[in-house]
Amino acid sequence: MTTPQISRLERDAGRRLDPIALGARGVAVLVLLAFAFFFGVPIVWLIIATGKSPHELLTAAPFALGNWNSFVANWNALFGFQQSAIVGWLGNSTLYAFAALVIVLVVSIPAGFALALTDFRFRRGLLVVTLVVMLIPNTALVLPIFLELNTVGLIGNALAVILPFSF
Repeated sequence: MTTPQISRLERDAGRRLDPIALGARGVAVLVLLAFAFFFGVPIVWLIIATGKSPHELLTAAPFALGNWNSFVANWNALFGFQQSAIVGWLGNSTLYAFAALVIVLVVSIPAGFALALTDFRFRRGLLVVTLVVMLIPNTALVLPIFLELNTVGLIGNALAVILPFSF
């Protein structure tokens, strides 16, 4: 007993997209390409601009490549600014980011585990309040957070940066 052979065209006919689905997919691809262009062009320009002198930034074509001497001069100017202040800035940013990350992980993992596996009174209310608080814009919280940090004397301290990013 032999099985009937199905041609490739007959097999692929069931998989073909109808014109509406094909058009929708084309529109989606065009939108994604537009977003990639919109966000990618400034990044490309920033990379190219590192090889240009200040005069070339104003007079040369935006996407014209600079030269190695301008790149080295810009690099030396960056690290010469305020006796290599950028090294300290990068170190502080790294410290603050990792410290906030550790605090978030230490607090969030056990809290999420407890909320997921335990059943207690007002659990649903706590989850709803958590979601509502997450809807508050960060800019609306700047003044209250500053006042709280000022009250406990943390202004000017590294914790004044780490703690707000942790919670």
